[in-house]
Amino acid sequence: ETKNHHFQSHKKFSNHNILTMGDWFNISTNEGEDNAPPSASAAAPPFFQYRSRRSPVVCRKGCVSSSQPLASSIGLDLLRRGANAAETAIGVAAALTVLEPCSTGLGGDMFCLYYDASTKKVMCINGSGKSPKGLSLETLENPSNFASSAHVVTVPGAAKGWEDLWIRHGTGQFDFAELVEPAALLAEEGFPVAPMTAHHWNKGMGLITQWLPDDKEDQKTPMTVDGKHPPQAGEIMHNPDMARVLRDLGAHGAEHGFYKGETGKAIVEAVQRHGGKMTMEDLEDHTSAFPKPICATYRNQVKLWQVPPNGQGIAALVALKGLDHLESKGLCPRISPATITSADTLHVEMEMMRLGFQDARDHVACPDQMKVSNEWLLSSERIGKRVEEVFDPAKAQVQGQPLPSSCTVSFQVVDTQGNAISFVNSN
Repeated sequence: ETKNHHFQSHKKFSNHNILTMGDWFNISTNEGEDNAPPSASAAAPPFFQYRSRRSPVVCRKGCVSSSQPLASSIGLDLLRRGANAAETAIGVAAALTVLEPCSTGLGGDMFCLYYDASTKKVMCINGSGKSPKGLSLETLENPSNFASSAHVVTVPGAAKGWEDLWIRHGTGQFDFAELVEPAALLAEEGFPVAPMTAHHWNKGMGLITQWLPDDKEDQKTPMTVDGKHPPQAGEIMHNPDMARVLRDLGAHGAEHGFYKGETGKAIVEAVQRHGGKMTMEDLEDHTSAFPKPICATYRNQVKLWQVPPNGQGIAALVALKGLDHLESKGLCPRISPATITSADTLHVEMEMMRLGFQDARDHVACPDQMKVSNEWLLSSERIGKRVEEVFDPAKAQVQGQPLPSSCTVSFQVVDTQGNAISFVNSN
């Protein structure tokens, strides 16, 4: 029931009459034509028109979808033990900080949307931290190396966000320490590094080594297998320091086990050593936010929910409302399963996302510093007028685009009661 490697999992049981979608397709073709694409006369579903495809994972009692099979396995084990979606998400998030540190970590932030099946309501947590209080605009004026300086480090919000999720939406049957212990055990006992993770891990080692002192030739480099070299695909990585950090957090909570504890002191010392302005007061003052989630409706049928700014999800809502307006006015072809990969469909989707990214870049900021409201950004009248002015079905001309970088994981959990969570955790 994990997202990753489910073809292999299903194939493993194929002798027991459990088949993948690929198996069904091969059975349905003529003998000797297993590799041939379906003919138009066969009227095959759109799913079958591609040689490369993934079967959807279909479950009854719960599901975990993440970028690391070991993290998904930890989540499934928690679900089997009776954890709900919120508690399971904490275990998965903790595991991903161990398994995929090139993408996520306790030094970053978290955002989540939580659907409570009993109330049928969507709630959210904004676990992002602020810049240090002592960081002034004058300090940042025309810095040539701002992007790689200690000034870009904000207060890490993930630890408090995990704890608040546990307090607000947990069942009460699991201690916080129980939820992070599987990840701590992975870090302590070691884990095989996945191929894609190894690639990005190696590629990002410069972000670690640039902060090491130049005058110590025999020093060990953090996040390496032997003190010198980052892990290659399949190598076993041990991270006892991360195991200690997770156990401190679990045993003593976010306040005393992280922000006011040894981990918090180490963060402040490292930032200040490299010229940053972060203080213990910055860490101690951190709190999560619990805003009302925002949404957009598509074709009067489907609602897409997002955490409001400072999260970037509002870009997707602007895009969806723009697409909905163009379709309703007949200004673009109506998207269907049969046209999902057509040039016209991809063009309008990309243009609307560019529109969303442009709005996000222009207006999204700290919630108390935004000069426009979320209601104005999501106004159907504003978006409709704008897309009619800028959209051209024949060429690309909307200017917005996302930053060409990524340091975040996204994963989802659904439990047996129907509670669901969509979670992002950054680095």
